[in-house]
Amino acid sequence: MEKRAISQKLLNYLKPEKKEESNILKIVKHDRTLNIEFRGNRIIVYYRGCAILTVNETGSMKMNEKKYYSHVDKDGKKQYEIEQIKPTKENLDEYFMHAKLAIDKFNGYVKENAETETQQLIVKENNYSSVSNDTDYFIIDIEYKTPEGKEFDIIALNWESKSYDRSHPSPKNLGITVFELKYGCNAIGSGSKATSKKSASISDHLNDYKNFVNGYPKEDFIEDMLMVFVQKCKLGLIEFGNSKNDHYKDLLNAEGKIKPEYSKIPLDFGYIFANYKPKSDVLRQQIESIPESEDFLYIESSFMGYGLYSNMIKHRDDLEETLKIKR
Repeated sequence: MEKRAISQKLLNYLKPEKKEESNILKIVKHDRTLNIEFRGNRIIVYYRGCAILTVNETGSMKMNEKKYYSHVDKDGKKQYEIEQIKPTKENLDEYFMHAKLAIDKFNGYVKENAETETQQLIVKENNYSSVSNDTDYFIIDIEYKTPEGKEFDIIALNWESKSYDRSHPSPKNLGITVFELKYGCNAIGSGSKATSKKSASISDHLNDYKNFVNGYPKEDFIEDMLMVFVQKCKLGLIEFGNSKNDHYKDLLNAEGKIKPEYSKIPLDFGYIFANYKPKSDVLRQQIESIPESEDFLYIESSFMGYGLYSNMIKHRDDLEETLKIKR
């Protein structure tokens, strides 16, 4: 199973001991439209849900995909073309401005990334916005790939924002939730009235999760995710408490590894249904296709926004009641 926590070499590259943090870390921390995700021996910077830059352990940089710099319509007519700029340590500010323009332009013609753009907004709101320390979840990872090639949209750490819980971490008050993000009716999947037959059904994602936790040591997965959380806190990519709040370090032992007891915290699966049309029957049909014995979580909106709060987390029974599903 591929680890997400970055190597010490890459950690030192981003923030050397007793030296200034790297330029890329500075830029991302001061630009709330950018988000860094860890991939073991490399990091990926995202903008509007699109990978905009990849950096490996040696500091070598890879620009975003060529598809963002030109677009041809279905009739073969070129809509635009933007010159590509290769990123270097010296031109990062210029590169990001240029690469952002390319992604903005691309999104003006292609609407396929509404889901991943919402995904990044959820990361921002819960990790490094002005309210992030008040929400009950931190987003650890996105686009997690399983050994079978399946993908989990969002991995989140439930650590409630009550002052006592934050300052007294315990395996009893922490948990990890694997969320599948579904944006609109088209993403829900196939039903007799589904608007898209291409999307995986919600039961497919639940089965993918079950196969993953049954086929691999879930303690290893939890340990890796918690280490990613700790590393992001150290780098300032997750705003945990105030400047003197180091309680995330309580998850580590003297050797700097995750304490064994934390690798056994609860692991759950849930859905985030974003901008779903309430009058659509597709979700109801999808839920009815899942055996009644199978439970899952889902989250309702708290006023407006993308903050994840524990009191908005519901179980399958609540959703069935909302959708008027009769057993």
